[in-house]
Amino acid sequence: MIPKHFVLTFCFIIASQMLSAQTLAHYTDVLGRLWVFDNGNFQQLEHQNFKNIQRGNDYLLYVNALGEMVWYKNGQKNVLQRAAQPQFWKASRYLLYDYSQGAVKVFFDNQKETIALGRDIQISVNDSIAAFVDYDRIMKVFYQGEKHNITIDPVKEMVTSKSSVGYITQAGSFFVTYNNEPSLVTNDPLNRYHIGINFAVYETQYNEFGVFDAGETKQLDFSIPQSWTAGDNILAYVNNQGIFKVYYDGEEQELSSVPPISYQIFDNTLAYMDNMKNFHVFWRGKDYLLESYQPEKIAMFEGIVAYYDNYKQLKAFYEGEQIVVSRDIPNDFEVQGKVILYQLGNKDYRVFFKGKNY
Repeated sequence: MIPKHFVLTFCFIIASQMLSAQTLAHYTDVLGRLWVFDNGNFQQLEHQNFKNIQRGNDYLLYVNALGEMVWYKNGQKNVLQRAAQPQFWKASRYLLYDYSQGAVKVFFDNQKETIALGRDIQISVNDSIAAFVDYDRIMKVFYQGEKHNITIDPVKEMVTSKSSVGYITQAGSFFVTYNNEPSLVTNDPLNRYHIGINFAVYETQYNEFGVFDAGETKQLDFSIPQSWTAGDNILAYVNNQGIFKVYYDGEEQELSSVPPISYQIFDNTLAYMDNMKNFHVFWRGKDYLLESYQPEKIAMFEGIVAYYDNYKQLKAFYEGEQIVVSRDIPNDFEVQGKVILYQLGNKDYRVFFKGKNY
């Protein structure tokens, strides 16, 4: 989570990325050279001494051997800062920002806009949104090229998701923005909460457990679950009776009458091991039983779960299909967006992307 208070001075929003797939991956070969795989094509970007690399939705940000901040996108490299100060730069999927000076400047559709002034700005940013309180003490949200006033009430803390903001006022009330307007979720003190996309999960000090879903608040239970985790628009939890449930698309489903061995969510994808060590993925409202064993390693993205099988072959759940990625035994693998990157012997990297190996 991004710290509540810091000085943000340069924020770059790539608007066209908002609806695009995550098509880019990067790696370093045995000679130390930086390569990028971009939507089916490989390109060598640097041959030595790069550092501080960060990946966005379809771009890379890094410092080259000359100490320059380089931005790569669509096959092109551009220098953003000659004497780079990487500690002031951060990339998310749709935002690129630098907080080295005393203003919040936003680039949107190639237009630069200053949205806030001051050196002690209370702010939270995420993939496509910035929420902040600046010199006039009004909480504002910048989203999709527009700035909206949210509240004049003093704000104790704020948290952003990909496109939503949750905040707690000094009076202790919990709000979530929906259609750029604040929606009151509860006035009760909170133990814990999570912000998704027009979605929130919360538990109060009075043992209430509920969700905020597209403008509507629903109480799920009058007792705090044994455990829970949440994503963009999904919640998985084990209630006090040990029943494993998932909340998705406005409905609750029981996945098991006993707690799972483990479970985790990335974006809107749930992966879990049931009590019999069967490996499942829950995606878009459907539960998929993949294997009757616990994989040694998994890596996830929205709609993608890559894992080793019992023979160390690389398999994956890829947007509704179970596939074999590689029958060769990889040394390692990772998921970068929609790309599965895996390493064979001698740092020989391969890529699986949209049904093809490269």
